[in-house]
Amino acid sequence: MSAGLEAVEAYLAPLPEGLDSYPECGMKGATVRAYLGGLPAFTLSPDLPEPIAALFHRPPKSSAWVPEVVCHALITYVAFDVLGGEEAYLEHVHRTNYALFTSLAYRVLFKVLSPKQIVTQASARWDVFHTGTTLAPVGKIGRKGGKLAMRGPPHHWSPLLSRGYASSFRAAAEAGGARDVGFEITADGPGGWIFDARWR
Repeated sequence: MSAGLEAVEAYLAPLPEGLDSYPECGMKGATVRAYLGGLPAFTLSPDLPEPIAALFHRPPKSSAWVPEVVCHALITYVAFDVLGGEEAYLEHVHRTNYALFTSLAYRVLFKVLSPKQIVTQASARWDVFHTGTTLAPVGKIGRKGGKLAMRGPPHHWSPLLSRGYASSFRAAAEAGGARDVGFEITADGPGGWIFDARWR
């Protein structure tokens, strides 16, 4: 079994209904398309479950909502069997999300706001791309940093996925003009993660 298939199996194992878990949690098709965009040519393993393969072969419309667990499974597979591991995956997430956030369709959400405002208004920004989960500031957000809490059902995000979201958040902050953005990530129970952000 390949590293990607093993990682998908490990991600799905603690979920109550495997790929059918948490149907209330969705991801915007634009995010899926951004992640898939720019990938090198590759062939999916025939052992990959059909819902995951279908998401790759028939990418959703940008405005569509897609079951997030299936998205997470595809992202996990691609991270290892296409991109070659965690570091390459994190770089790909950052690059594709920065391109998305600075695109004509979404530029207005980020360019008119400072990094502090982007973090303070994280919930509204998150809700543009996600449903069924939350992202919200924790305590006071300063000019040079602050904390965000990402919360959802148990085991919805693996440690790998949480680091991927940190790369996405870094791209959002940079789209708002931040420099030298860094995140410290800690688990917040079985269904959440805390991101402690710093920038200048």
